[in-house]
Amino acid sequence: MNHFHIYEAIGRGKYSSVYKGRKKKTIEYFAVKSVDKSQKRKVLHEVRMLHSLDHSNVLKFYSWYETPSHLWLVLEYCVGGDLMTLLRQDSQLPEDSIHDLARDLVRALQFLHSKGIIYCDLKPSNILLDENGHTKLCDFGLARKLSDISKTPSSMVGCSNCSAFNTLFAEHLTCHKQNAEHPVIWLLNYLRKGVSIRMHLTFGL
Repeated sequence: MNHFHIYEAIGRGKYSSVYKGRKKKTIEYFAVKSVDKSQKRKVLHEVRMLHSLDHSNVLKFYSWYETPSHLWLVLEYCVGGDLMTLLRQDSQLPEDSIHDLARDLVRALQFLHSKGIIYCDLKPSNILLDENGHTKLCDFGLARKLSDISKTPSSMVGCSNCSAFNTLFAEHLTCHKQNAEHPVIWLLNYLRKGVSIRMHLTFGL
């Protein structure tokens, strides 16, 4: 991590912190995620997932580093923060903003499904906003490959709570060709119940 200046924290989790960072001798800014080494297996899983993804509505992954006590991920910096913070400030969003949000999220999920990946953790705190208001999905620690789920259905239990489990199940159903239109319907229902009413209905099914 000697190549970066680390600034203020912009997010915190149980085992991780996210900082604003700048690459030394440049004006390039990044989000630098520091994760406790006890979570190494989960972090490496996320790195493998992100390394293979390139889409305008998925957070970009650049590199990762290991130090004696932490793992560090260098990610795209989204100046707009996360959707949860926005909803805490404004409680609800206008219809045109929800339309734009839904469009971006549908594109992101359809891209992931085309790659055989189930996201499994759709919630406001995992939806980031860039400087233009476009959304980016982040945190792929719970993401699963559809081929792995099909081979080992019990792996679905890997989701940390019922909400994530329901999300995986709903996404799993939408990945079949005969249900090609379902991702859009499912996601719009998600947004209708979760965003346009109140922020505390965090995209619950």
